[in-house]
Amino acid sequence: MIITHNTVYPEIPADIKKKIAASGQKMCKTDNKYQAYYRYLQSVWREDNNIPVKKKEGQSDNEVYGNYTSDPHANFMTEGIRSLVDYELSPENKGDRLIEETRLRSNLLSSQPLCFNLFGELKLHLDKALQFFNILYDNYFKTIDRIEFEYNPARRDSRLTGDRSAFDVFVEYTSIAGKKGFIGIEVKYSETLNEGANTVDDILNKQFCDVTRTRRDRYRELSKGLFPETSFVELEQLPAFQIWRDHLLAVSMCKAFPEKYDEGVFLFLAPYSNKNCRDGVEKYKNLLLTPEASIDTHFCYAWLEEYIKTLDKVFDEDWTKDMMKRYLGDYTHE
Repeated sequence: MIITHNTVYPEIPADIKKKIAASGQKMCKTDNKYQAYYRYLQSVWREDNNIPVKKKEGQSDNEVYGNYTSDPHANFMTEGIRSLVDYELSPENKGDRLIEETRLRSNLLSSQPLCFNLFGELKLHLDKALQFFNILYDNYFKTIDRIEFEYNPARRDSRLTGDRSAFDVFVEYTSIAGKKGFIGIEVKYSETLNEGANTVDDILNKQFCDVTRTRRDRYRELSKGLFPETSFVELEQLPAFQIWRDHLLAVSMCKAFPEKYDEGVFLFLAPYSNKNCRDGVEKYKNLLLTPEASIDTHFCYAWLEEYIKTLDKVFDEDWTKDMMKRYLGDYTHE
């Protein structure tokens, strides 16, 4: 399975904040240039599509961040995805999944709606999903068997990581060789990978399930053979920590369910243009004993630019072209 993505995409212009300021969009003082650009893209997309901004009575549009909407369905690219979101959030289907409905529906900048916009129509059309993944991964798949959102098969189970971490998107497949496998995907958009710094130690020091050891102990146990022990301290800090936990969920699933899965991999997906994520994943990869994206290390990464362009190849509809403009901007077409 070929899982490397070495395409180099254009960088965000260095003077992007000046251009955004000139546009009249309200800017967040704490945004770095990547976050500012992605916020700007969502604001422009909302305006272009006449989607109402979320604001309090008496506020003008330029007094609020333009990446918020008051329309609970406007964040999603197609009617099929809107219906899918309603279905996934219904009480009988949501279960214990950590899907924040308010953020999902109102924040255009959030990576949660991006997950549904990128993979929602693929879940509804598994034949298209097969075409999509085979374009990306050199015709490796015989079937795509299912796609789930915010997925962990056994939260807080001692066979796994013993916490509530989950894949943003989970893809089960059968390979051409007849192997049963999965791809657990973490989707990032404007994140820096340094979010939640004040919670890291608390997570690590929590008791692991009902035994007298910590989650730190379990994470280190699962990491043996993949990372040198000298890397553990760095893995237990941001930015590596966020990637590490999801990677270990994939590792633990392969160990826990050998009768169900012959192979499995964690995939980190982010915009190439988000240098924080790009640098973070490069540093993480180099912490591995074998710094290669592979089935054997249960780790790979990919760029959102390539995924959205492949989605457009598969569907070739107005909404997929709109996806490219919404999330990536015109600079990707240079």
